Amino acid sequence: MRKLPPEIRELTTSFYSKFNEDFRRNAIHLEPIKQVKDRRLRTARLNQAWRAILLQADDQEFVLLDVAPHDEAYRRIRVISWGVNPTFANFEVSYLDELESAVRTPEGAGPAPARTSTLPGIFDPYTDAQLTELGLRPELLPALRPLVSEDEVLALAEGLDDRIAQIVVDLATGVSYETVMDQITRPGATSEQIDISDIAAALRNPASQVTSTDAAVAKMLDADFESWQLFLHPDQRKLVDNAHSGPARVSGGPGTGKTVVALHRTARLARALPIGSDERILLTTFNKRLKSDLERRLSKLLDGESRARVDVVNIDRLALDIAKELTGERRRPIWSDDDLRGYWQRVLDEEGEPGFDAGFLLDEWREVVLAGFITAKTAYLAAERPGRGTRLGKAQRARVWELVERFQTLLTAEQVWSGEQICMAAALAETARAWTGKRRYRHIVVDEAQDLSAVHWRLLRVLCPETADDLFIAGDNFQRIYRKPLKMATYGIDIQGRSRNLTLSYRTTRQILGNAMQIMADAAADAPDDGATDLSGFRSVLSGAEPRFLACGDERSELRAAVDQVRTWTDNGAEHRSIAICMPNATPIQRYVDALKTVGIPAQAVRDEIPDDDAVHVTTINGLKGTEYRSIALVGVGAERYPRRYVAELAATDPDAYELALERERNLLFVAFTRACRELTVIWSGEPSPLLHR
Repeated sequence: MRKLPPEIRELTTSFYSKFNEDFRRNAIHLEPIKQVKDRRLRTARLNQAWRAILLQADDQEFVLLDVAPHDEAYRRIRVISWGVNPTFANFEVSYLDELESAVRTPEGAGPAPARTSTLPGIFDPYTDAQLTELGLRPELLPALRPLVSEDEVLALAEGLDDRIAQIVVDLATGVSYETVMDQITRPGATSEQIDISDIAAALRNPASQVTSTDAAVAKMLDADFESWQLFLHPDQRKLVDNAHSGPARVSGGPGTGKTVVALHRTARLARALPIGSDERILLTTFNKRLKSDLERRLSKLLDGESRARVDVVNIDRLALDIAKELTGERRRPIWSDDDLRGYWQRVLDEEGEPGFDAGFLLDEWREVVLAGFITAKTAYLAAERPGRGTRLGKAQRARVWELVERFQTLLTAEQVWSGEQICMAAALAETARAWTGKRRYRHIVVDEAQDLSAVHWRLLRVLCPETADDLFIAGDNFQRIYRKPLKMATYGIDIQGRSRNLTLSYRTTRQILGNAMQIMADAAADAPDDGATDLSGFRSVLSGAEPRFLACGDERSELRAAVDQVRTWTDNGAEHRSIAICMPNATPIQRYVDALKTVGIPAQAVRDEIPDDDAVHVTTINGLKGTEYRSIALVGVGAERYPRRYVAELAATDPDAYELALERERNLLFVAFTRACRELTVIWSGEPSPLLHR
């Protein structure tokens, strides 16, 4: 489906709905294929030019094998290999023309070079019996035997069933036969006698069963969800134990275990603190909900005095407590951007200023003035403005500074201060305290670091001494949803030579990951220092069901579909607290909670704190940050509702802000997909969001 042109994908989705309503209607044109002997193979008409290729499993059940132009359909049938796998008891489909298309040369470049038969085949060391014992169907072997290079194997693997692809790629890249048998074949093999002619039974056998090619991960798949949330992969133990001469960072895509590494690192540092000393450790993050989850999980790793010496607090709460303690300030905090824009708008209205808008000035104040600790006009006039887009002349800067002074005066008069002002005050107070030789913490561990601002980093830098193992930072730039990118070295946090990028996801299946990567196809990441990060080489060792994508008629149908999906998951044994329903906005949350309770499923709305009760969690997409669930239903992502309306409004007024907001919406959707470890269902009404690429 992902390879089809967008208009044909849409046509296929429409056909799918009509076929499920009544596949016998004349307009479907469901017909046997005269050119093949197997009468279960059928074609159906999408339109005059395109055909669907189907396999009839029983009277009411069909498999959509492929979609192709009319003239290509019959050729495609000959390169599709399908059948019941007797080793794994699942129905599998392989597309054996992937190799041909991969080696095809560009138009006009001449014919593709012929593959010589004098080179040894890459699978020559293995007999047919050995390959079938690993789980390859005999029908696939003729396609494997001519292959002479890893590139050819990788090209063919693009069209193979996931587990079969893993087997052939591992063999081709030097993994031993015994290792493949132990890590892939035996964990997934059935002990029952299989009727390979019974396609319907194979379809009922969960190809949705989650498996792993990684031995350590495979052992954890049947563990309870809480144990899974604390599982540290053996390969990552050194990230926990290594000593560093200064700040260190672990980055990586979703599911690579960054948070678990941060938790175990915190526990190790706590156990190593000198007995009897007053040294303490800070474990912090931006998100309040993640803070409560970190607190709960850390308490499973530490107890007694070691646990008592670790403060788990979100960064804004910490800044507020320090500012109150050291400055005596009692103004009311403002955390909402909407409220701050409102104050900026009051300044513009009172000044009669038409040259700037409130959003631009809020960002200028936050990203230039506060981030640079600028307190004087001369400093602002000379300041660099990286990443701000709109250039300002000297006269414009002077006017902006006048407005900044009016804005800050207004906040003082109203007895309020922003989160950034609070953090700046805390950092200045801690800097003065540091001159006396006192530091609040010996070690600091930061999770979800990509969402911290410049003033956050200034505060963190001064909270602990600049020495070995001072700061340990975990984050993923592709999951940034709150802040613009920045360079930490600017704020005294130099991670050069002490940065590790994780590429192996062992918490999210490759099927979910593959769909999430489609969302990020147009995205470009940035790294705070030490080179750029991207998603190249990012892969999963888990295999499971493809995500489900459900189009509904209206929002009430979305709710029913989500409840039905949750009921299916719980009927199949999923713990309630391992399931979440999430949505772009908070308004519908209570309706979903009530609907679940009506059918006897315990549910809770999740806001600032993650509850301990065994209940399905219902929250916003933002609420998923830093958490993970076995199964997630994502609702409300139709084109009318996502990206959210304010993003579209920015397109006409502030193109730079629009691009940033669109990036955040894309990252947020990526977060929602990749918080699901094993199962994901995406639900919308109307047209799907363009960010879904469907």
